[in-house]
Amino acid sequence: MNNNKNTIIIILIVIVAILIIALAGAIVYIVINQDNNSTNNRTIVNAYNQNISNNDNDNISEQTEKELAVQVFNAKFTQYEMEDASARKVRNLFDAIDENNSTDSEHIVELNEEGITDVDDLNSSTTYNVEISSYDDDGYINEIIITESSDESGNDDEGNSNQILESMEFNSKFTSYLGSISGEQLKELLKIIQTNNTTNTEHIVNLTSNNMQDLKGIIATNMYLITATYDVDNYINNINIDQL
Repeated sequence: MNNNKNTIIIILIVIVAILIIALAGAIVYIVINQDNNSTNNRTIVNAYNQNISNNDNDNISEQTEKELAVQVFNAKFTQYEMEDASARKVRNLFDAIDENNSTDSEHIVELNEEGITDVDDLNSSTTYNVEISSYDDDGYINEIIITESSDESGNDDEGNSNQILESMEFNSKFTSYLGSISGEQLKELLKIIQTNNTTNTEHIVNLTSNNMQDLKGIIATNMYLITATYDVDNYINNINIDQL
């Protein structure tokens, strides 16, 4: 009889032990599963936030590119916006408009019919007011008005004087680098040329060389000979670079 009781007790102890082990295992499983879910959720959130950040950067970059494109386009014409412009200056504006309209059908610039629309109507003894009169929905200039200035004292000699001063001011950016310079100075000159050609499409400065294939191998301590040529209006339009 005692043996039967002992057997039952042992069986009950084993069952209780099994139940305790199973319960502990279930608790451990639940805790681990919750931790995994929490980690996965954090990963998803981080990835989502990263996607938002990347999308924002893409939008900002695209917006910046659009704004720069508008600025570069408009700069071709805003440089002519002034009062008492010489006939020579306005002729250059006509050339800029003709060149743009022949190469960029998406952004046509027209002349306001209330002003001068024919280059042959310009008089060298008269000065003119140039005004940007309209922009399209994207901010591109699409109309310019040219009218005679009320100041009739302008003449071709004055226009020539203004042109000479303008060319001297333009050339001064480059003339200090003419002659023999170091590679370090040459790098500075190339940056100035690049900036000019980006912002001043009316007066592009080209680069040539008699003994260099490209400009990638410029050495700061080497010496280079810089010479320039000029266009008919006395603006520097080409710089030649030769390694000494």
